[in-house]
Amino acid sequence: EMARDDPLHYMDEDAKARVQKARRELRCDVCRVLLQEVHDIASKRPRGLRREHDLLKLFEAGCDGGRDLSVPTYFGVEPPPLPPAWTDRY
Repeated sequence: EMARDDPLHYMDEDAKARVQKARRELRCDVCRVLLQEVHDIASKRPRGLRREHDLLKLFEAGCDGGRDLSVPTYFGVEPPPLPPAWTDRY
């Protein structure tokens, strides 16, 4: 029950300090939107798929929109990836 009320309860002091520092430094609007998008996706998933490992995959893919298949590869160089889908809403 303690961990439910305080997510930092089981972390060591070094990890708690890093989380507190990140909370103060998270001022970038893009970072906030990315966090909100990941939260929205994760909150729709079953609880079994909300582990840290699963969330890391969402964060890693959060800025990647996938391959641009509308442009052919020239001289073995692929076109840059598309922007993430959430950028269309902001």
